[in-house]
Amino acid sequence: MVQFVWKWALPVDFQFQDGVSLDLGCGSSPRNPAHARTLLGLDILVETPFEETNDRRYLRVSPGDSLPLRSSSVNVVSAYDFLEHLPRFDRQANGLIRNQFIDTLNEVYRVLLPGGFFVAVTPAYPSQAAFADPTHVNPISTNTHKYFAGPALASELAYGFTGNFEEVKVGWLSWYSHIWNPSPFKRGNHPVGLDQKSRRLVRNGMQYVTLGRWPKVSHLLWVFKKV
Repeated sequence: MVQFVWKWALPVDFQFQDGVSLDLGCGSSPRNPAHARTLLGLDILVETPFEETNDRRYLRVSPGDSLPLRSSSVNVVSAYDFLEHLPRFDRQANGLIRNQFIDTLNEVYRVLLPGGFFVAVTPAYPSQAAFADPTHVNPISTNTHKYFAGPALASELAYGFTGNFEEVKVGWLSWYSHIWNPSPFKRGNHPVGLDQKSRRLVRNGMQYVTLGRWPKVSHLLWVFKKV
């Protein structure tokens, strides 16, 4: 059972400042937790949702598509509030059933360079945040990560996920965490949007009231490494 609450920066000292970072489900604010020089934002939106530069580009995919990147070409893949939207059962045009959740993690593993990292933040059971949004079709629990990292069920049964990540850190996430920042790299900075006087956290225009010293947790943090 995952017990700790993570509220600081990511527990990895990334060395990919000259590398490539890919943010899944980027929307208008692609994340770059590794401060990589090249940032790729990927989404299903038809129009480019953010301003592109030579080092900041948008990739569009249709639901269920493979990632439009070469194998072993990315240093870090991030997924903030993304995994919960991936259906576990999706019928293809040929009538076969596929699992987009597992397929996506296979693609993440494929495009990561050896030594690269996968960083995910996702609402999880038993938090109401995992179920309140009707577009959340993929419930995550505190043990779901074991299918992808370590002695995974998938590798034992030889089906589904074909990689084998190393677990770096898995734990509940505090709303005060610096990980919510677009580039949560250094420790010691004040969390964005935290009103110390009223002890309320403002994020994306919504207020989250604290319960006691820290606000109630709702999301899990996954940090995996491709070895």
